[in-house]
Amino acid sequence: MKKIINLVLVVFVLTTFHVSANNVTSFEEDLPKAVKAMSEMIKKNLEDFEFENEALVDVVFTVNSDDELVILNVKTNDSEIKEYIKLTLNSLKIEDANLYVGKNYTIKINFTKSN
Repeated sequence: MKKIINLVLVVFVLTTFHVSANNVTSFEEDLPKAVKAMSEMIKKNLEDFEFENEALVDVVFTVNSDDELVILNVKTNDSEIKEYIKLTLNSLKIEDANLYVGKNYTIKINFTKSN
């Protein structure tokens, strides 16, 4: 009888752990949504920005607890583009993008000359 009670208790505990593990809400990061918001911000501000050369820029950023971008590094030799990206994107609020706080992300931005 004692073995049956122990077995029932073990099954109950394992079932409880299994059920509670299934109730964890899933967190899916949405990097495309964040990139889209960043692209829209750049396009919106690009009208006032004139640059001489084309450039492919790597931007390394993270997200703080307020869902704001924190630009960590801009990899380019063009100091004008580097400063522009930092000023435009730093502290940009990305709502509902579900990016992990503190995780580093890298995106590429292609600047081309306008005709």
